[in-house]
Amino acid sequence: MNNSRVYLNYLLFGALTTFVNMLTYGVLTTKALDVDYQVATTIAWILSVITAFITNKKYVFKSNLGGKRTFLSEFFYFVFFD
Repeated sequence: MNNSRVYLNYLLFGALTTFVNMLTYGVLTTKALDVDYQVATTIAWILSVITAFITNKKYVFKSNLGGKRTFLSEFFYFVFFD
């Protein structure tokens, strides 16, 4: 794998994750939805972590190993030990 390509993808999908976080928070805290900022922050964080995990796994590191159990195990380690 080309290292510069990995770094570029990591940067790109990191920016996407940040965008997902900011957009989610922004939408949830609009006057129309008026979600409490703490709840909005929590939801935005959860969606961001899911986005980061999936994009890093699939597009940055191109990891397609294992089944559902492996996927859940990797997700657990990503969330709690990364």
